[in-house]
Amino acid sequence: MDPLRKHTQRVTGLSFSSDGLLVSVSEDRTAFVWRQEGGSWITSNVELKASRAPLCVSWAPDSTKFAVGTSGKDFSVCMWQADADAWVAKRVGKYKAAVGAIAWHPTSAYIASGSFDCNCNVWDVSEHFGQSQVAESAASWINAVAFSEQGQFFAFAPNDSSVCFKDLQQGPDAPASRVRWRGLPFLCIAFVGDRCLIACGYDKLPVLFRHESSGWQVTGSVDSAPKASLGAGNASSFQGAKNVFKGSTKQDKDSSKHTNTITTCASHGGGQFSTSGLDGQVVVWQLSGQLS
Repeated sequence: MDPLRKHTQRVTGLSFSSDGLLVSVSEDRTAFVWRQEGGSWITSNVELKASRAPLCVSWAPDSTKFAVGTSGKDFSVCMWQADADAWVAKRVGKYKAAVGAIAWHPTSAYIASGSFDCNCNVWDVSEHFGQSQVAESAASWINAVAFSEQGQFFAFAPNDSSVCFKDLQQGPDAPASRVRWRGLPFLCIAFVGDRCLIACGYDKLPVLFRHESSGWQVTGSVDSAPKASLGAGNASSFQGAKNVFKGSTKQDKDSSKHTNTITTCASHGGGQFSTSGLDGQVVVWQLSGQLS
């Protein structure tokens, strides 16, 4: 294990590129790009120029740039500039609150961002750099955004126990469909294929959404324990929600995997995805028949 020591405050985001570069961001308002050479990790400078602390970071699929969402009500796309011998940030967008969620389109030409001001956008970061192509709003702040593997669907998860889906092939003004979950809000989402999405959060279980002939629908938990339908009705009342937070519902007792909030989920292709949570566990899952 190699400790990478550069930041002076809490690290808030990490992301690996497809060619093995690692970018890190911290509350100290700095970012570093790391590469491994001869068993050692070498850093490249990042001219982030953030006015406030970064909250999230993500490499583009083509590994030529990465994006950083910040508490300064905007986000930046960082690209390598040889004359500066550094990764240089270019500001994109402006919100009324912090940007806590970002996700790249598979073409690397577009990026989605979600803000705590209840708005999210899809931005052009290629030919028409910085122009908003899609704009959506929600009833609560945005916890997560994601694109499907082929880029047809855009999804975002507000803090109201729902996931919203938009078919980008129908144009930027097409309505987004909202699918409710009768449990607690989601903190992270990830497409597994083009027709399935996994959402995770305070309920401590991965929830599967599928695209059917009638549109997007919630299928339930992919955990082996029979707890997906449980807790949904319980959390609909105040006492049920209170018991969920106290950890005293049958849903908690039936939990076979995570025992605390799930904070990240990621797709790995072939129907496989992983989750990690505040319980310190990393779990790898495999979807089979649900993908068809």
